[in-house]
Amino acid sequence: MSDYLSVIRQYNILLEDEINERNIDINTLPIKSSRGKNKPTEKGYYNINREVRYYNGKKLKCAHDRNHHSICYYCKYGNGIVWENKSKTGKILTPDGYMKKLDNRKKAFGWLSEKFGFNCYEDWYDIQDFNFTENNLGSIISYRNHNHIRSLKDIIREIFPNFNFIPWKFNYMENGWWNKIENQRYYMDVKRKKLGYSIDDLVHLTCDQMYDDHGSTLFKKYEKCIFKLVCALYPEKNWIIWDFDRVSNGTLRDKKNIRNYMLYLGEKLGFNKPEHWYNISREDFKKYNGETIVSIYTIKALLKILYPNFEFNDLLFKNHRKKWLDSDNNINTENLKKFSKIIEKEYNILEPKDWYKINRKIFEKYKGGATIINHIGSVYAFCKIIYPNINWDKNKFKTTMSVLERNLLEILKLLNINNFEREVRIKIKDKTHIIDFIIHYHNYEIYVELDGEPDHFICKKRAFGRNKEDGIKSFIKRQINDKEKNKYIIQSKKKILIRIPYTVDSLDNMLLVISNTFDNIENQKQKIIYADRDVYVNHAIKMGKVNCAIKTLQRHFKLTNI
Repeated sequence: MSDYLSVIRQYNILLEDEINERNIDINTLPIKSSRGKNKPTEKGYYNINREVRYYNGKKLKCAHDRNHHSICYYCKYGNGIVWENKSKTGKILTPDGYMKKLDNRKKAFGWLSEKFGFNCYEDWYDIQDFNFTENNLGSIISYRNHNHIRSLKDIIREIFPNFNFIPWKFNYMENGWWNKIENQRYYMDVKRKKLGYSIDDLVHLTCDQMYDDHGSTLFKKYEKCIFKLVCALYPEKNWIIWDFDRVSNGTLRDKKNIRNYMLYLGEKLGFNKPEHWYNISREDFKKYNGETIVSIYTIKALLKILYPNFEFNDLLFKNHRKKWLDSDNNINTENLKKFSKIIEKEYNILEPKDWYKINRKIFEKYKGGATIINHIGSVYAFCKIIYPNINWDKNKFKTTMSVLERNLLEILKLLNINNFEREVRIKIKDKTHIIDFIIHYHNYEIYVELDGEPDHFICKKRAFGRNKEDGIKSFIKRQINDKEKNKYIIQSKKKILIRIPYTVDSLDNMLLVISNTFDNIENQKQKIIYADRDVYVNHAIKMGKVNCAIKTLQRHFKLTNI
């Protein structure tokens, strides 16, 4: 600001000196005559017949060194500021060629600055042509036009050469300025430096940022597409459209662009075969700037563009519960039958009895297979839905049993107990729980839960576990489920729960627990029986209390929705 004011002061001094030079005090001049012996002999100003006259050494002229005062501008209109002098008719005219001189233009700008109260260079951004014409300075505009100067901003730059005026901040732009690539590049260079962006960072440029700082005209030239704008102005870079945070909808509706994006996404995810795309998810699109594209097209439609001749099977994509449940939340039999055809083709199942060789692990190899088997309960239950007219023998199905399961089955066989069920699904508080075994003994139902190792660092491996957080979620869910089962047993009549931990791995120890429960069932006061109770006590000590452990883990991993 101080620099600007000092410049304006210098320009005003020039104007003051000009006026003072013309306003000569006649009383201080020597008196001479125009003829005779008393006429001037030396150059200078004289009082001749009570008029200020100038003698140039040869000829007597008017006070302004003109041939005769009758044709002198200042003699006609006065010695004041030229753009304020008036003729007898009230018309204001500046002397011919006055504004051709740079110093005279500086005087005019200094005077205007004082009139408008400008305090800094930036105030000149708001100046326009009419501000000059209304203040009798139209000759500055005429000078611009006659000398083919591009715009008023160029005159302003000439008057204030030490300040870097930014062209697009002026209220006006001459026609064609935005059409020049060098001007467009200049604008973008200034903008990205203001934003702290390198050239590579322009992929993060937003529409709002382009509309700021008078960039709307430039943005519209490139159809409001950041990708087109950046490619045109920075052609030295090999830009990839999908690296940009913002992509226009018009780009997204071009099938060629869609195919290019899918190739780009496949490269990022390491997908080089059609079958690899069964692992795709909406999160993958979101991660690689494809959130908009997947909101316009379904994943299946996108893959059809990428592989028009490959027939994708909907059921092999990452699972969603709605595939296996209908609108009433019941099992979707039609989709289960489609899934069964996939397994039958893969494992050469030619007749229903061939299903006896299929186990849970085979289901879990397929996307959605684990969800199906967990929701239905077993391969046996699956086959009953697919082939309801066949009398299936549950015991013929292959199972992947743990040591605890094998020992328990052996004990039930020794005790000649045949009335039991495996992997039974029950509803507790509208939530489905799986009970490992339910033994029907007299009028009682004996629930048997076979508990694996409770350490949550091992649990992560069982959470289809991709990371520690998944393991923690799995651990918390099992703790909550176990509490709900315990509470359900306590509140129920004629029900007893036996919890057998992983430590009871010998047949004799398990036999002792089961036989004692059967022998004393009528007098049994405990609703929950712990085989090797010390394991559960130690676990409770290790974790604090279950409630405390759950809250601590939820707080640590911010798991509010499990």
